[in-house]
Amino acid sequence: MKKIQQKLLCYCNVKCRKDFEFVCKEFKPDIVHTNTIYGMSYLIWKAAYKYKIPIVHTIRDIAIVSPVQYGHKANPVIRLIHRFYMRSFTEYVSCVTAPSRYTLETSLAAGCFKRAEVKKCIFNSVAINHSETEAIMKEKQDRTSPHIKFMYAGRLVYFKGIEHMIRAFESMQYKDCELYICGNGEMEEYVKKCAAQNPRIVFCGKLDNERLAEKYKECDILIVPSVWPEPFGRVLIEGNKYGLPVIAGRCGGMPEIIENTHGGETYEAGDSGRLAELMDHLTERKRYKKYFNSILQTIDIYNIDRQIDKFEQVYNEILRR
Repeated sequence: MKKIQQKLLCYCNVKCRKDFEFVCKEFKPDIVHTNTIYGMSYLIWKAAYKYKIPIVHTIRDIAIVSPVQYGHKANPVIRLIHRFYMRSFTEYVSCVTAPSRYTLETSLAAGCFKRAEVKKCIFNSVAINHSETEAIMKEKQDRTSPHIKFMYAGRLVYFKGIEHMIRAFESMQYKDCELYICGNGEMEEYVKKCAAQNPRIVFCGKLDNERLAEKYKECDILIVPSVWPEPFGRVLIEGNKYGLPVIAGRCGGMPEIIENTHGGETYEAGDSGRLAELMDHLTERKRYKKYFNSILQTIDIYNIDRQIDKFEQVYNEILRR
């Protein structure tokens, strides 16, 4: 019942609308920028529109096109009703942005944001210290040990491709390697069981930012095996930032990152055979150099300063209009 109540608040939270209208009257914002507004409801868009305040919305998930986080679970009829509702409310939005072309185009294809005057892809970002990244890569380039450390970082849930990643790792021809799995979630017991059966699989649990950074520096290759279309895939940038070539499933916004940085390889999401081939391919350290060079030349497009500049440009454009 609590879940149903919370979901209904996403559609109609009258109290939140009244509170928001009070803020609009008192603070008189020039622009309202929304991101994930779960629980507040899209009534706040209507409230801002009422006071002639332009709305910039950044799509962070698939909430616009599906009533549940993983759209394939939703009943088709409920999904249709949800999209009809969302189309009506997105008409109040002046500008829509998204961190990937995939995420933006998926919402536009559903008929949403038709009246938005500005529609732009603005990448997510991370704080990047170019000199630090270069130093990490130099250290990794000088490694000569034949022992290779693969790494996964993220939630341990089925749609992240945990099972087919472990299956791929165990079927590799090259055996002088380890797989470090960092994170927690509903598949934690499964991962622990696999680690108990195979000493080359190391379960690290959920790490804080400092320990996770150290693990990135320690390892050689990052695996992002998601079978669910990620709206962006920030972990790919984090991996590149710490000198890790990335192997990622070809779905959602992740292939766009690889296209931009040339910092890794993609494969058909869920294809454990192809994933194993790519993992075997990257056990030769001499192949990393091309990824390192590409990452150093391109990773600054994901620098947070550039993201700030892009959003400032959007605000100025909306205000001019």
